[in-house]
Amino acid sequence: MRNSNVLLIHGGAGTWDRRALKKALRSLEMIAEKSYQVLEKHTPLKAVLYALSLLEDDPNFNAGRGSNLNLFGEIEVDASIMVGETKNAGAVASVKKVKFASHLAHKVMENTPHILLTGWTANFLAKKEGLVVDEKELVTERRYRLWRKGIEYILGEMGEGPLSDDQKRMRDYLKTKMKKIIDFVTKNEEVVKMIRNKLSDSGNTVGVVAYKDGKIVAGASTGGILLKLPGRIGDTPIIGSGTYADDSLGGVSATGFGESIMVSNLSLRIAISISLEKDIRDSVAKTFNSLDPKPEAGVIAINKLGESVIAHTTKNLPAARVINGEVEIKDSWLKV
Repeated sequence: MRNSNVLLIHGGAGTWDRRALKKALRSLEMIAEKSYQVLEKHTPLKAVLYALSLLEDDPNFNAGRGSNLNLFGEIEVDASIMVGETKNAGAVASVKKVKFASHLAHKVMENTPHILLTGWTANFLAKKEGLVVDEKELVTERRYRLWRKGIEYILGEMGEGPLSDDQKRMRDYLKTKMKKIIDFVTKNEEVVKMIRNKLSDSGNTVGVVAYKDGKIVAGASTGGILLKLPGRIGDTPIIGSGTYADDSLGGVSATGFGESIMVSNLSLRIAISISLEKDIRDSVAKTFNSLDPKPEAGVIAINKLGESVIAHTTKNLPAARVINGEVEIKDSWLKV
């Protein structure tokens, strides 16, 4: 039996700080309720874009306002959207001074012959559509504090520092050490990962999948991983990795460590598996367990019948599921 309306929203796979997790779950409940009302009255595309805009405007999540800062204290965002009925998709990557990257991705889908834009053209389109904001509007005190601590740890490992309290002086200082810092983090990946874990870098890509009367749309948005190299692009804007939708298969949004998601084309694999297996939970578990190494990730997925699953290999995946008006909110779902 088909479900009529299904909405899945996630706030990012990872190890969440307890206090941050509590705030995220409260936000997800509100976002799910409001977005489901949009789904009932409008198309799945409108519901997904609306939900993503609320997530991007909420400082509890790593997208838009509240995004992680890169190695040199800047915010670069990625986003994607895909419509299962037409297979149309749009995405942007490594865009600066944009809060609603999901809307920019939608503009790429609607107004250009391309799927993925970055660099000058993406920034030009953002300005044209009135989506550019002051960077100060995106940087939250919490994300800035995490970034500063992370940089201090890295400089400590390098035998450099200390940092100035003045932001401009600090950035200027880091620019003088740019080559040395990039060389260090490139050669010491495990040290940087340990620093992220030490900081409890909760919050990852946010995503939404909506289903209405057999029509499916999926989308995602992110600020990327903390202390990433400038210009680093994760799975979020890559169709088939971070996002995928096809009415004949299903819709998927992935979250987690982008590199591990990209090499496995996780969203496309999940979409195919849930279209072939009778039990959607078993199909997702089998897909994860067939991958070596298993991705450090989570997914929300809906198949062509409107059956849904939320699964993850990480400790937490705060998410909301709404089926025909019934809302369910949890931070841990199917562990695979």
